Amino acid sequence: GQPGTQEMVLRILDTAYPNIRKHLSYELKFIESADRIRFGALDLAFAETSHSVRNLAVRVSDGKTALAVSGDGAATEASIKLYSESDLLIHESFKATELVWGHGSAEQIFGFAKKLPRLRRIGLVHLQRDERRKKRADFLAFEHNPGCEISIPEPGEVWE
Repeated sequence: GQPGTQEMVLRILDTAYPNIRKHLSYELKFIESADRIRFGALDLAFAETSHSVRNLAVRVSDGKTALAVSGDGAATEASIKLYSESDLLIHESFKATELVWGHGSAEQIFGFAKKLPRLRRIGLVHLQRDERRKKRADFLAFEHNPGCEISIPEPGEVWE
């Protein structure tokens, strides 16, 4: 995670489950970075999104295929640049068309996605409950874009 993740996770863990760490049969290891890093065979790169608390989008690449995940937050110039080298983008889309500060909208995502020729699929997540139910078609309206499939994944769904 980003710098400060270990401290925060351990504080939450110790608050919720006092003394649990001494009973774990495994070691907790943390890697904190906001810079590009190599993790085994994977290259991880990060970019800040627009949100009320600091949030980093991440791109994970094996050198052939790349997946980007926005986390929580609206796209920024830096995150869009990060996504430009991705085949699959999982992006939060709180509303179909309305921008809510600190969140993306499907319309915003589709607007910048048209300029990302490598992108083959977009998964829209973190949809506002009523929007998800009533405006599903609006979220999927970009489906006609050649070479870019749009999905709203369901729990447990697997993509290949």
